[in-house]
Amino acid sequence: MSYSPDIVNYFLRSMVKACVRIQQHTAGMDFEQFVADRKTTDAVERQFQVLGECSRKIPFSVQKRYRKIPWISMHRLRNRISHEFYDVDAEMLWSIIQIDLEKNLADLQEITSNPSALRFLEQKRR
Repeated sequence: MSYSPDIVNYFLRSMVKACVRIQQHTAGMDFEQFVADRKTTDAVERQFQVLGECSRKIPFSVQKRYRKIPWISMHRLRNRISHEFYDVDAEMLWSIIQIDLEKNLADLQEITSNPSALRFLEQKRR
């Protein structure tokens, strides 16, 4: 499916919001607190689902241009949480939060803060 740059930007901004929400939900926590707080783990899983669903909607041409973002891994994690919910590894989620999330957020913000980042999509639609 071909999306307009505005729609793609909406998905990217939604991904940024999901990253920020994960950071907010887990601020000041350690792993034991994270695992013990079911509301937080549920909220974090939901935001990872949003990240993954939006990543799937990003056109391949954008994914190719911004390769440092793990688009496919984000979508696979979404599938794992959604379809194998009974076997979600809290340590894996915590590792992503601690190691990858901040960089992924910065990379996404780099795109969303640059008005010309998706301009090439307009030319493809013509």
